[in-house]
Amino acid sequence: MTVSFSPTAPKESIDLPELNPAPIAIFAFNREDLARALVASLEQNPAWLASKVYVFIDGPRTEAERAKTEAVRGFFEAINHPDMVIQSRPVNIGLKTSLSSGLLMCVRCMIE
Repeated sequence: MTVSFSPTAPKESIDLPELNPAPIAIFAFNREDLARALVASLEQNPAWLASKVYVFIDGPRTEAERAKTEAVRGFFEAINHPDMVIQSRPVNIGLKTSLSSGLLMCVRCMIE
């Protein structure tokens, strides 16, 4: 398998042995800047495009936060990744519930 880096990375490819990379679970809320930084870092990993990516975006706690959570959702929806699942909640369920339900979903998908 040959993996090319993103356009922002150095123009090079590396050969990887056939592998089954671990899934990536991303939990986001209302910080688009941190989401962008995280994805920029992940894009530097040659296995990024070969990994299944699960994104869990919690909903706003108040109407004032709605625009921020929608911006985060829009950012992730615009990413061109071959195997990304995005779960965006319309209301806030809190970090504990988001983590437990998201990780449970990841594990269930891995054993199916």
